[in-house]
Amino acid sequence: MVRYFIKVKGKVQGVGFRKYTKKIARKYNIVGWVRNVVDGTVEAEIQGKNEYVDQVIKALHRGSSSSKVRSVEVKKMKGLKNYKSFKILYNSKV
Repeated sequence: MVRYFIKVKGKVQGVGFRKYTKKIARKYNIVGWVRNVVDGTVEAEIQGKNEYVDQVIKALHRGSSSSKVRSVEVKKMKGLKNYKSFKILYNSKV
């Protein structure tokens, strides 16, 4: 099990990017969260089996059909969280 913090830049708000992220995360049994940030980026924290987390990260680089991903920053996190599911957050609290 691994955990990553991800920041996605580009045209990623108002284009279904969070919903896309949740769909991909659930497909690969990944837990964590995704949220819009006031600076126009999308942040996510994902946790799961390494090979499945890699698939989610690849999907985030591609983006949803309406998005235009410019860059994806990926930072490995220490330790694991006790997440039960994958959630879309609508405020800045995790």
